[in-house]
Formats: sequence, C-alpha cells, structure tokens
Amino acid sequence: MAELTTQSWSVQPLFFSLEFIHALKLTALAYQAKGLFQAAKIGHSAAASVNSSIRSDETHWISQTDSLAEQRFCIIIEALRHSLNQALYLNLTGFESHFAHYAIGNFYKKHLDRFEAQSTRCVSIVVYLNDNWQEVDGGELILYDKLGLELAIIQPKAGTLVCFLSDAIPHEVKPALCDRWSIAGWFKTRD
Repeated sequence: MAELTTQSWSVQPLFFSLEFIHALKLTALAYQAKGLFQAAKIGHSAAASVNSSIRSDETHWISQTDSLAEQRFCIIIEALRHSLNQALYLNLTGFESHFAHYAIGNFYKKHLDRFEAQSTRCVSIVVYLNDNWQEVDGGELILYDKLGLELAIIQPKAGTLVCFLSDAIPHEVKPALCDRWSIAGWFKTRD
C-alpha cells in the first residue's frame, strides 16, 4: 500500500480469499433477490439524485450487523484503516461502503469520489466479487491522473482490492458486458 504515497493508488490482486469473496457475493445476491438494491445516486445527502446518463449501476449500503460476511468485511476493513493510519499518517476515522451491481451495459462516467461541499472522503477502495472475469467482459476500472492521462486499466477480478486517494484520482467504470459485482467504500476523516 506504500504506492498510495508515491502514486496515489494501489492495486492488490487476491487481497481477499476467493472463499470470502464468494460469501460476500452470495450476500449481495440475497439482497438483490429481496429487492433491496436501488438505482445508484450521484451527489451528497439531500442533493443526491439518480442520473443514469452519468451512472447506471444499482447499490445496497453495507451494515456491519446485517450478515456474517459483512461483519467479517468490516473487521478486515477496520484493520486496514489502522494499518493505513500507522503507515501513512492519514488520520482516517471512519468508513462507509456499499455493494454495487452493474448489469449488462451499466457504467459510471469519469468522476472524483470527494464531494466539493464535503471533504471527509480520503481513501477510496473497490473490492471485486466476480468469479472467472475475462477481459471480454468489459467493466474495467480506469484510473486517471488530474490531467486526464490514463494511469491504469483494472480488470474487476475476484479478490482484487483497489485503493486510491479520493480527491486525486479521477476514475470511471466502462460498460459491463455481463453482470459485474463489487464493493465500493471510502475511508473518511473528520470534517
């Protein structure tokens, strides 16, 4: 994770075991079957709105009390938060996350994760839940520098953890050509 200080982003293949990723995906599928996913919004709090020309995925927010897989995920993330604070002196105080489902054709255009009116999001993460993902399946995460130059193309393969500074790395999700599952989250600081 030292790359966060040198290049503002890091990719860790197989950070999570495939067995654990499978449990998280089953949890997400169960929520979807119950109709708990909603069209994803852009913006913050009361100003948040659905805009399918910018973002067309659906999400369900994670709670550490809803399932054993989510509880374990929150424990691992808390350990990661402590590790990032110790190694990089980031003063991260909290975390929020959601499951994200991109159906065929869904995308998220280039954006930053830090809101203009609120600067608490510090480090963004993405965890992929997709078994047997192939390049032809689309849905790549593209990371850019602030000048718009491409830094990385990341395939959404199961177990991969992507971290980047929320205010420094514009990024987008290319259209998925099959169902794409992930967790998106944000380590936060106090405002």
